[in-house]
Amino acid sequence: MPPDLAPDTAHLQAATAQLRRHHHSARSQIGPASRAELDWLHAHLVALHTVVDQVQQRTHAEGALAEAAHLAATRTRVWQATAHLHDAFHAAPGPTPTPEVCPVDQPQLPPGPARETLCHRHLMASTVVRRQTTPAELHDPLHGHTHHPPDTPTA
Repeated sequence: MPPDLAPDTAHLQAATAQLRRHHHSARSQIGPASRAELDWLHAHLVALHTVVDQVQQRTHAEGALAEAAHLAATRTRVWQATAHLHDAFHAAPGPTPTPEVCPVDQPQLPPGPARETLCHRHLMASTVVRRQTTPAELHDPLHGHTHHPPDTPTA
């Protein structure tokens, strides 16, 4: 464990170990990603988004504005990746209906356990994201580094 990590990061270390195991097992698989794999990846990114959000809020509250701004940009990029996984799930072949009936767009959940899990999770997370981020930020492509204000507290 790196010396600068606090003992309360054991859950992050366990999640990282699970990702490593999945990475090694995924290298031997052939063919496109399955819906189950996309669902698993989506769940992981939603959880990562939540962790980054909590760290960003705590950092901002402590007055480290430049660091908090970088963490906010990270949070937005993680959400963009999450949204792409949601789209990939709908693009993958399978027995569920077309993306037009996804609960992100409609309040009623369609039947089906995998779809219900992924779409419901995405809907719940998107309500939080929409409160924290502007539509322009969500649709802004990454162009190099993001510049943030200096780390000076405002009066």
